Amino acid sequence: MTTITESLIASEFDRLLSHCIARCSAESNLHLDQPRMRLLAATLKINRCLTTTAGRATVWGAGAGLVEISSKLFCHPSTTVGELRETILHELAHIAAGKGHGHDPYWKALAKHFGSTGEVYHQMTALADTRKPKRVFEISCTQCGRSAGVMARVKAPTAWAKRRISTCCRADLQVITVPVAPGWETTDVAQAQD
Repeated sequence: MTTITESLIASEFDRLLSHCIARCSAESNLHLDQPRMRLLAATLKINRCLTTTAGRATVWGAGAGLVEISSKLFCHPSTTVGELRETILHELAHIAAGKGHGHDPYWKALAKHFGSTGEVYHQMTALADTRKPKRVFEISCTQCGRSAGVMARVKAPTAWAKRRISTCCRADLQVITVPVAPGWETTDVAQAQD
């Protein structure tokens, strides 16, 4: 497996940008004069701050555009050059389509014309590795056992439950389970860290 570095990201971007510009010159029914002009003004920024998205395209009016690629995700050992190429082609299609197109049929046609799959989302192992599991807590009444609901975004669920009472019996609340995320084990309250 090839190790992806920032210099490899830059060289792949230059190679794929040239490829997309050449594809705009090729015979097509997509009216590619304006997309070609936008691609000629496209620039790359390797962004170390992008941690939950592989790439991002910013289009300024009818003129230039900026493609940002996450070095954190692409320099991860599990990321492949194929994923890098797909992301660059995806973002270049945004630049070529211009402002306001998002993932519409015109963008998809350009993406496929450039050699991308035209998919909006993709699964990257490195992306999954950077996301923290979502903590969700089930709360119940200590007297009757009735569920008081499921909640998230509480740093200390047991301490939160101790300060409240149930609406059914006016009894104390307890944290029953702490499911973490799909594929992760369910943790008992005694093992959970508040």
